[in-house]
Amino acid sequence: MVGDVATDLVKVAEKCKSQTVSMTKADLIAVIADKLKFFWARAELLVDVVFYCMEQSMIRGEKIEIRGFGTFQVRSYRAYRGRNPRTGQIVDVTPKRLPHFKVSTELAVRVNDGRRSTKAAAAPEPIKPRAPVATVAAREPSEF
Repeated sequence: MVGDVATDLVKVAEKCKSQTVSMTKADLIAVIADKLKFFWARAELLVDVVFYCMEQSMIRGEKIEIRGFGTFQVRSYRAYRGRNPRTGQIVDVTPKRLPHFKVSTELAVRVNDGRRSTKAAAAPEPIKPRAPVATVAAREPSEF
């Protein structure tokens, strides 16, 4: 069932290509309402509850792992001295916690049409040193 919803999301995204550059929350609600035969309000409530639960988990500092999709977690950043790009004035930036998303390898492969991303690709083989080549000038005239 989840695979069917994902396929429908792709179809909606393809329909929206000419209109928008991204999928919106409303597009997601529309797919869920259509696929699960929910009223719009019920599908909207479902999406809101999922996002609310994810938000609350991150507020508590918990990691959210969705297999085959990716991982959401909160990263803490220390205070530092920054610079205002307009004025060049030094500004103290307070410590902060920000959400971070790391894509799963499976999703990265699907997004790249089955090709492995550059990070997931195997490292190239090291270049093997060649044997020294004798030059013509290094040879004795008797060798010719």
